[in-house]
Amino acid sequence: MQNDKIDYDKYWQQLGVLITDNLQRPMPTQRFWQYFKHAYISHERVHDLMNQEHLEDYLISLYTPKYMLGTMCSEERAVLSDLKLNNDTINLYRGTSKKVPLGSSYTLDKNRALWFATRFGSQSSMLTTVTVKTSDIDCLWLERDEQEVFMLPKMLIAKAIQIVDKPVDR
Repeated sequence: MQNDKIDYDKYWQQLGVLITDNLQRPMPTQRFWQYFKHAYISHERVHDLMNQEHLEDYLISLYTPKYMLGTMCSEERAVLSDLKLNNDTINLYRGTSKKVPLGSSYTLDKNRALWFATRFGSQSSMLTTVTVKTSDIDCLWLERDEQEVFMLPKMLIAKAIQIVDKPVDR
């Protein structure tokens, strides 16, 4: 009998190792995305890694809504389903420095985004607000109380109804 238990500790805070391992020895795509979620949310400065040349195109090549659904627990799927049922469009927020205004991590909570924008004391903090159709959201992760929507920048640009960047007032 095969053990299908996923050892998330293997890639905890090791997103770069996960991607390298998958390039060298591809694993089943659903398993990759399950590992990816846990490596991604555990990585403190994930935006630095996510800006590596060609990484977004590689992730898009593996991306399907079905695989993203497979990264969510039942509570996350229920929250996302309810969100889609009760809203046609929604604002997503990203708090960051101006250096990386469009990334892959967005939140439904504006105050959480503002916290991310100001937590290191940057004087050039930005708040990005993106309006999207709820039907275009493929995953919602609730770990760390972030209400995080993962959406790759190229996909975000293609799906966004509106993108607004504003400096954060101090």
